[in-house]
Amino acid sequence: MKKKSTERTEQQRAMLKRLEEMPDEQIDTSDIPEIRDSNGWFPTSQIPVVIEKLRA
Repeated sequence: MKKKSTERTEQQRAMLKRLEEMPDEQIDTSDIPEIRDSNGWFPTSQIPVVIEKLRA
């Protein structure tokens, strides 16, 4: 049976768990572009959705 692309490997889950436990100040996000809406604002309403998808 083929895995769905949304399924995480054990290694990916372990990495996400380590990131979740790490203080925000220690996570390097300098290479990730900011996502902004058409008014130039960061869509904070999407943060809980993104976090939930990462935990799945």
